[in-house]
Amino acid sequence: MIGTVAGNVMPDRLALPVLSSIVVVRPEISLAEPPEDQDHDQSRTRALIGLIVVAVLVVAAVYLVHALRNESKLEDCLMSGRSNCAPIEVPSSR
Repeated sequence: MIGTVAGNVMPDRLALPVLSSIVVVRPEISLAEPPEDQDHDQSRTRALIGLIVVAVLVVAAVYLVHALRNESKLEDCLMSGRSNCAPIEVPSSR
């Protein structure tokens, strides 16, 4: 690809070192330490809420898979022509 700079035609590979040599150095910010104004309790609360949401989704997915499996077994039984697919529970008379 060819780019133009002030009417001159120059390849992009020459423009890349110019763009990549721009580095912003901010010595007042350290990557090892979080900023002082960040509230740790709030971030833990958000993480806990996220964990609870994921746990609820997993439980719902397991329930849905179980329900679909039972319905599939019932439909397979009915499609094979049987009429006694759903078990009837009779309460004991004792």
